[in-house]
Amino acid sequence: MPIGLDQLAGRIAFAFDDGIWVSDADGRHRRGLTHDGGFDPTFSPDGAQIAYRLLLAADDGEIWVMDANGGNVRDLVNDPEFSDWGPAWSPDGHLIAYDSNRRVGLAIWLMNADGSGQRIITHGHGEYPSWSPDGKRIAYAGGGYYDIHVTDADGSNDRALTTSAAYDMGPAWSPDGAWIAYHTQADYYPDLGEAGMGPEMEIHLVRPDGSDDHRITFDRVEDSFPAWSPDGRFLMWSRHGELVVARPDGSGLVDVGPGNFPTWIR
Repeated sequence: MPIGLDQLAGRIAFAFDDGIWVSDADGRHRRGLTHDGGFDPTFSPDGAQIAYRLLLAADDGEIWVMDANGGNVRDLVNDPEFSDWGPAWSPDGHLIAYDSNRRVGLAIWLMNADGSGQRIITHGHGEYPSWSPDGKRIAYAGGGYYDIHVTDADGSNDRALTTSAAYDMGPAWSPDGAWIAYHTQADYYPDLGEAGMGPEMEIHLVRPDGSDDHRITFDRVEDSFPAWSPDGRFLMWSRHGELVVARPDGSGLVDVGPGNFPTWIR
């Protein structure tokens, strides 16, 4: 049975058209905050700010932040010679994890929420970090190709949860810490149209120790970048440019409107 839209509480931010948009979690009251081509939005834990990636004419991406109403827009990283994206706020709101290529190719970095204290924590490929609910660990996509990894927040004890030759991306840690959702082409490897995109993308769940990996979508549509509801009852993701919501087992799917890169807060 489809999920009732009245069950979807909170707010979402997402990329759509030419910038960052927000709406109620059920898709109502949509409005655009920016018209700058921004994407990869992430709410601060208190919902007061949104960090996102902005492509500039002079570079391939900066991490910007704004108030949740679209005001007070500012650049956090100020390194136009390099690429930065995939911001993710720590659960206590003090830090932002992101990826940057300014030193050893793309790797996971941390900075204070005001942009100070920028430092690298991984030394291999890393993109799209996601914090554990207790703030002690970070999941990300990287390694030798694109596998889902988990590391301590200081970069120690790094280990791969997935190890197939397929493309795995977009990890999202569940609010109770029990699962990491991600999207992957593993179900169709090696019969892929193109690595990193296309109808071979499906949503999987895996335990933080790498066990019980299983898929929850079977639609041969491009499913990507899952985001958990704050209470952990639902998952949202982009289904070929449409934001959809389902239960963590994939059932009850409903459409809440066009968009990509969703983030969900109370």
